[in-house]
Amino acid sequence: MRCLWVNPLTFVIAGSCAMLVADWTLAPFAFRPALLVLGVGLLAAELAMVPLSLARASDSAAMTQAALVATMLHLFCFVGVAAVALLKLSPPRAFTYWLLGSYCLSLILVVVACVRAVRSAAVPKA
Repeated sequence: MRCLWVNPLTFVIAGSCAMLVADWTLAPFAFRPALLVLGVGLLAAELAMVPLSLARASDSAAMTQAALVATMLHLFCFVGVAAVALLKLSPPRAFTYWLLGSYCLSLILVVVACVRAVRSAAVPKA
């Protein structure tokens, strides 16, 4: 599946551009939370592709369920990291904004991959 390498590549390029635009001249030390969040986003996007790759030879109903599981897995990865980070590490406020932006960016990529997978799946015979 092409989305296994296109998603991370797009995510890293877009995240790096956002980091350069937002914080390069303001606060270079704020890159640590941003890098942590971008790494989590990359990991969550890759984990979300696992159900799609497991169901790639299935019909459209099974692929739709795999897409739902993929988006839920993506959400729970971000919620878990946010909970651990906010309760244990007490990161700066920028972490929350980077987390929200990273979640939105990686969710767009995951949903695009899910829609493509569902559209390319075979229609079940009645």
